[in-house]
Amino acid sequence: MIVDLIEEWEDEEIRRILGNALRVPWSARGDWPTLERAVLDAGPVHEVVHVVGWGGLVKDCPEAAAGISHLRDAVLRAWDSVVFTLNDSAETLDVTIALHGVSSARGLQRLLKRELGFPDMYGHNWDAFWDTITGLVQLPGTIRFTGWAHLVRTLPDDAETLRESLERYAAKSYPSPPLHLVFED
Repeated sequence: MIVDLIEEWEDEEIRRILGNALRVPWSARGDWPTLERAVLDAGPVHEVVHVVGWGGLVKDCPEAAAGISHLRDAVLRAWDSVVFTLNDSAETLDVTIALHGVSSARGLQRLLKRELGFPDMYGHNWDAFWDTITGLVQLPGTIRFTGWAHLVRTLPDDAETLRESLERYAAKSYPSPPLHLVFED
């Protein structure tokens, strides 16, 4: 999962975005120690968390950078299977999206939103998907889909639209460096 904090510089908003991504109750987002306790009490929600926009946070919002750094250290101490990275951009990331459990178009859209770090306002449809990948978020350098055959069997039209959208994005000069797509069964 990508947590996109590029162009965020308010501590409270950063806690809100991170809290949403990690599924922490609103009441636990008031300060960094409370957010950290809530994450540790809830257990690992995601196996992989990539925070992007790190360089800007360190410079523009050192309080949030310190809070995220402490949270990351606590999560890594608590669970050795979790990957929690701090990155300046998403371009070097390799993100895997498991499609095996997808059974509806809405579920696919929610999964894409969560794993690719789409904003809360994301519209959960293919027009919104295109608008988001071409103007609102930075995609990772590699997107690897596992369970592609399941998606093609379950939601053939959505699988085709997803693939065509990402291939069109990759073919245009949007990504620099280029986007690599992997579709595994």
